Amino acid sequence: MKLGFLIILNLSWFPVYSQLVTGKIVDADTKNPIGYVNIGVVGGYKGTVCDNDGSFSLNLSQQNDFDTLRISIIGYYPISFTVGDFKKIFQQNLGGLVIELAKKAIVLKEVIVSPIEFKEKKEGSKGKLGGSAQPWGETSKQRLTRRPARPRGQRVSPSLRPPAAAYRRTSSGRARS
Repeated sequence: MKLGFLIILNLSWFPVYSQLVTGKIVDADTKNPIGYVNIGVVGGYKGTVCDNDGSFSLNLSQQNDFDTLRISIIGYYPISFTVGDFKKIFQQNLGGLVIELAKKAIVLKEVIVSPIEFKEKKEGSKGKLGGSAQPWGETSKQRLTRRPARPRGQRVSPSLRPPAAAYRRTSSGRARS
């Protein structure tokens, strides 16, 4: 049992060869470098982003030879290779790998911008009387029926008014009846 475990452990220590791939990514039409292009193994944890000059370097191992390498950036068509093919292309170009990306036109739908009037939203309960604050636990109908009728211009003495705690406060901080 121990011997079988040691054999498996020794087989797992075989070196995995990797290759450092470097290159530059340019625009296919203008031949200007494209910065900040994403380069990575699809579904894996290996990848890099080009610098401002379009230059990149990526260490690819033999374990990833059958995986897909994707090169993409917004505004250009993405390119995909198998990692093994990408390393062969790199070896054929003797390290001077230049990848050209073709521009992709993005068509957007029409956008109409027009001014609108914003309405201010008031805090408090919204009853039938235009959203004024109401006493706690009462509907607007109950509030109307509990007030005694009085002639216009007459003031109600403070002793006849309900306590201030019976009313909700508005956003301005003043109590309304």
